[in-house]
This record gives sequence, structure tokens and C-alpha cells, in this order.
Amino acid sequence: MSSIRSVNSTLNSELNGWKELKSLITSRHGPTIMAQIKDLEKMEIKTTKLQNDNVFLKRCKKNNIIPHGLRIKNQWLDIPSTRKRFQKLEQDLLKDIINYNYGTLAKLKREIDDTKTQILTICTEHHHAIFDFINTSKLKYNTEVKQKQRNKFDRLQQTQKLTPRINSHPHPSIHVKRSSIVNLSNKTLTEDETEILELGLNYAVPLRNQSELIVGSGISLECCLQDLEISEEKEDSVLRGLSRILSSYKNRPDNNIKSYQWIPPKIRSIKQDKNIIICPADKGNATLIMNKDDYNNKIMDMLTDPSYEMIRENPTTRLEKEIQIKLKSLYKTKRISKSVYNSIFPRNSKAPIFYGLPKIHKTGTPRRPICDFRNSPSYKIASHLSKILKSLVHNPFTLKNSYQFSQQIKNHKLQPHPKMVSFDVASLFTKVPIPETITYIENYYEKHQIGNLIQV
Repeated sequence: MSSIRSVNSTLNSELNGWKELKSLITSRHGPTIMAQIKDLEKMEIKTTKLQNDNVFLKRCKKNNIIPHGLRIKNQWLDIPSTRKRFQKLEQDLLKDIINYNYGTLAKLKREIDDTKTQILTICTEHHHAIFDFINTSKLKYNTEVKQKQRNKFDRLQQTQKLTPRINSHPHPSIHVKRSSIVNLSNKTLTEDETEILELGLNYAVPLRNQSELIVGSGISLECCLQDLEISEEKEDSVLRGLSRILSSYKNRPDNNIKSYQWIPPKIRSIKQDKNIIICPADKGNATLIMNKDDYNNKIMDMLTDPSYEMIRENPTTRLEKEIQIKLKSLYKTKRISKSVYNSIFPRNSKAPIFYGLPKIHKTGTPRRPICDFRNSPSYKIASHLSKILKSLVHNPFTLKNSYQFSQQIKNHKLQPHPKMVSFDVASLFTKVPIPETITYIENYYEKHQIGNLIQV
């Protein structure tokens, strides 16, 4: 044995690397045995990877962490009962992959032993050098993969501490997006009422019979597997595990709906109080509760502005008929196409709704006037005209939003202690002179020779 090892050490020094060893083996024993050696190296590397993968996945399972690649996209995140089901589905999928890896490792071990036996039989004098080179490559790869898996787990663990995936709300079935509640009314909110309002004004109690929603997640997972570079055998194993999980949910009674039974009575209780008004704030994603009399008084103060005028009758029906007659005339004279005619023709119009959003960020909580024209007679035709007029606006002094402003000034060099000043026009839209604006648009069209202006 000692003589063999001395021969191998001499051989290693003479070969001076893996490349020379492969060339020598190929020349002495042919390419077939060299292919077996390459397969052995690949199997050893794959074994190392699977072992490290299982260590990583078991640590994730122990600490209730789901790796990003195994997280299932929940399209129904606003339905709280689906969160637990998706988390259970992810945990079961994690367990199935660990078990599958163990099965693959056992199969690889048998193949490695058989391959080593064949190499040992043919390459009697060189097998120690071959195995030493493969083990060196395996140890180097193991060190790199182990460090990557440790770093990956540390990042996942740190992310979970910052944004825990498991809901810690007093009502576990409720997923609360914390928003500020501003109570300016005389009503004292109970703890349950405050909790419901914190859910947001767009929150809806989940529907019954949600088990079929899990099927959509199974489809999402199958689409994810198609993007991964894994073997068909492994993909089939994962899909079989998913099928077992989905089958376990079939015809299972949906008991989570009981977790929400306390919400509707509380909502009805709040709605029955006719002395308060609940509305969103103008800015800040806050929910405002205020006395109904205070709200109405503020609105009436706004309507005393000379920009508003009291009328004796509702002109909605008359305006709708006038617009319909005008559009029919334009269509018959072929001044507008049939598609435009159908898209802007008003039907079943209603009077616009006027309300005010409280500006809680300003002293005295003034109201921002909002007039909802969406169902009014002129809404569709106004939307059509807006698209046309927007194409004419090329003002270098206008900004789309604050992001565009920041992009424009980020490369500007400012003097020390700069000051930024902005101006605001109070009630801008109600102070725009309508006849002069229409005249300006007509002159602009004629000056720039932009098509034919339709006078409505």
C-alpha cells in the first residue's frame, strides 16, 4: 500500500494537474473510462449541492422562513383567510422538496459507488489520484456553496425580522394596513370600532367558499416551475406533491368565515349613527370622523362663493337631450365617426355630486371641493375633448408630478442656503373664464392650422 501511495504521489508531481491526469488516462484506458470519471465528478458536485440545499431548507423550515423561490404569489392578499392557507401550502411544498432531495441523494450514492467500483477495476494504479482530484474539487465547491447558503439564510432571516410574514394582529384573521384615524366628532369610538376603521374604507369582508382560490395558486406555481432550470423528474415530483396538497383542500368546509362574523354588526352600528360622517382625508391616507352638522356647515360656507349659483330646477335631463341632439347632427353630417358617436353619447345621466375632502394638514381643516361628474350628461364628451386638448399642451413650465420635478433639478447646482417658493391659486377651476378659454382654443387651432374645429 505504501508503495502504491508513493507511486501516486510521484505521479501527481509528474502530471502537475488534473488536465495532465485526464490526458494520461485517456491515452492508456480510452475515452469511455474518462467519460465515467467526468460523470463521477458531476455526481459528487451534485451531491454536495443537494446536501447544502437540504441544510439550508431545513434551517428555513425550523425558523418558519420561506425562500423567495418557493413563495407562491397570492392574488387574493386582501382576503385574510387565504394567507394561512398559502403559508401552509408553502410549508408543505418546502417539506416535499426536502424529502425529494433525500431520495435523490440516496440514488446518487448508489450510482457513485457503482462508478467508483468500475474506475477502481480499470484504473488500478491511478484511482487514488483520480479520487483525490475529485475530492479536492468537491471540497472547494462545498466551501463556496456553504458560504453562499449561509449568507442567503442570514438575509432571509433579517428580512423576516423587518417584515414578518405572519400576522400578529389581535384578530389573527385580519390583515391590517395601519392608517391614521382622526376623530373630530363628539363620538367616542370603541376599541372594535377603531379596529374596523383601521382596516381602511376599501376593506371588504371575504366571501364564502374560498377553497377554489387555492387552485389559482397551483396554476401560478406550475408557471413558476416552467421558468426554473430543473429536471423533468424533479418537476413531476413537485407537481405530485402539490396535487396531494390541493386534494386535501377539496370539499373542506370554510370555517374561517366565522372569524369575520363580528365585523358586519359593528359596521351597521357605525352606519346607524346619523350624527357623524366618515370620509377619507384629502391627503395622508387617513380616515376622518366628524360631526355631520360641522361637515354640512363647512360645505354650505363653500357654496356661498360667487362661483356657485343657485338654480330652481335640475337641468340634467334637458342638458342630456341637448347633447344627444347635437351629437346626432354631427354624426349625420359625418363630422364625427360612428365609434366616437357611440363612445360619447350620454345615456341615463345623473346630476353631478358635490362633496368636500377635509384637509387635516391645514389649520381649521378646510375642505377641498370635489364635483363628481362621472355620470353627468357632459362627462363622456368632456373626456373625449380632454384627450384632444392634452395633445396641444407643450408648456415647459408644467410638471406632471413631484418625481418629474426632482428629476429636473437633481443636476442643478444651487447656491448656499437656497429657498424654494411655490404659489397656489385658490379655487382655480371655478375662476377660469369659460368664454375667453373657448375663444383662446379656437384661435390656437386657427393659428396652428390643426384640422377643423367642431363648434359645439
